[in-house]
Amino acid sequence: MAATGPSRYGRTIYLPPDDAARAVPLRRRRLAAGRTGAAYDEDWLQRLLFRSPEILPIGEIDPAFAPAITLCRELETGAGPMDLAYVNDSGRLTLVECKLWRNPQARREVVAQILDYAKEISRWSYRELDEAVRSARRSDDTLFDLVRKDEGKLDEATFVDDVTRNLANGRFLLVVVGDGIREGVERIAEYLRQFAGIQFTLGLVELAIFKLPKEATPGGLIVEPRVLARTVEIERAIVRRADANVVVEEPSTPATSKRTRRRRITEDEFYREVRTLDPALPDRVREFLSGVEDLGLVVTVSRASLILHWHREDGGKVNFGTFFPDGTLNSNYICDSAESAGDVNVGVRYLEAVARLIPGAQVRKIGKSWTWRVLVHGGYPRFAVPLNRPDKWLAAIEETMDAFNRLAAD
Repeated sequence: MAATGPSRYGRTIYLPPDDAARAVPLRRRRLAAGRTGAAYDEDWLQRLLFRSPEILPIGEIDPAFAPAITLCRELETGAGPMDLAYVNDSGRLTLVECKLWRNPQARREVVAQILDYAKEISRWSYRELDEAVRSARRSDDTLFDLVRKDEGKLDEATFVDDVTRNLANGRFLLVVVGDGIREGVERIAEYLRQFAGIQFTLGLVELAIFKLPKEATPGGLIVEPRVLARTVEIERAIVRRADANVVVEEPSTPATSKRTRRRRITEDEFYREVRTLDPALPDRVREFLSGVEDLGLVVTVSRASLILHWHREDGGKVNFGTFFPDGTLNSNYICDSAESAGDVNVGVRYLEAVARLIPGAQVRKIGKSWTWRVLVHGGYPRFAVPLNRPDKWLAAIEETMDAFNRLAAD
């Protein structure tokens, strides 16, 4: 038998339903660089992401921007056309640039390019963004109309305020999607320092595309997104508000590691913004977080948000809620964890318990299990409200942890 080289190992395979049948290695389809009119080129990739935004692993890069609703292709920014734009019901924009590259210079150039686009968009008002989206779509549908189609009951005034605030802060998720990305994130850090006034998150995503064999669906494809890098490891400047002005500062003191420094800076930024909502709120949040840590949860600082994670003994991870500095609480993802553990209702019951602590709150499912959430008048609730009854909230968390443990034992 002929020797098999190392390149033959670790390949993606198709496993037929019949266990006795031989597994078939899948053939990867490389995308054609440039708009060549080939079967799979940049235009094809744009159209794919426009139709199916769920392909983008936004929740893995930064959950605050999920789930994404498609706005348009070719959004004219003044610095050039942005390939794709998305928004979620919290008014957080995701900007995507598609690039099929084959050399390091192209990688660095596209990162600088998407940052230029973000800088231009950060100067816009809500009206200017709305007009640009309608122009790109060649449609009379407003920005709010597009989001309302997916989210149902959504308060327009709240949505407009959220988008306006995120534009003013430059709070974007920037995603570069390509084929063949292999450059470490540290090689592009030099570009990020030029745009310190924008509070962006940057992710590099590779799409691996495989052709299904004739044993499956002839002509079918498997599209596998892979997050290769994100800005959690990159040194960033501090952006703070001083009266009506925005002040950008370079980090002044060295730290033993970038991750440690990232936690300290974002935590300070979080509490500073929360204090503008209510001077007493930071102390209330800290007291509650002390209680969840006593239960065994881990408080993760992710950019400008605090996430309540529980690492289960079976290796699973549960998100009990994400606190944002604008005072909102995102309760997505717990139902997804519960469904994976064997019973989605464990997550639903937790959300219902949280909703009972918030007047006017409802538990709604938009689509998939991870879209179950607690909403008030179509928007995310304020975490200050359930903090008025911290014992009840902690009891709901503890009861849900017990339910997860019972699922694992069955």
